[in-house]
Amino acid sequence: RLKYNSAGRLYKLKFTPNQSEYEWEQINVNCSQHQGYIWQHSANFTKESLFDGEKGLFLTVVGGCRYPNTPYKSIVEINLETNKVTHSLDLEKGLVSHDAVVKDNKLYIFGGSNGGDFNSAICVLHKGKISYLKGHRAIGCSTCLLD
Repeated sequence: RLKYNSAGRLYKLKFTPNQSEYEWEQINVNCSQHQGYIWQHSANFTKESLFDGEKGLFLTVVGGCRYPNTPYKSIVEINLETNKVTHSLDLEKGLVSHDAVVKDNKLYIFGGSNGGDFNSAICVLHKGKISYLKGHRAIGCSTCLLD
């Protein structure tokens, strides 16, 4: 079991030998932009790369920032089996306070602020390319996915 927290740190659940106790072990991710304290980003775990369809375990982190920096534009995909960045791509503008959800190997990014205004586009990442759909201005979004 893995978790990626609001401070931009990745943890793996470890059980003790008798399996009655557990602890969270921090994993160092080799991504210079998203290592350490970042806030108001979005992150998704997938079993297939959102860029090239490669099978594995991936963490895709979108936007966020470190105070007092401007919002990051980057979408970074990290292969969790190697702990290395496999793909990186920039949005038109940086984003904070947004959210993202994965459906049918597409990443839908919506809401948030780009540092000076609210984001009014829905960004879709599919096979390593970004398209923009018309959306509504929103901040502090939250997602859920029904199958």
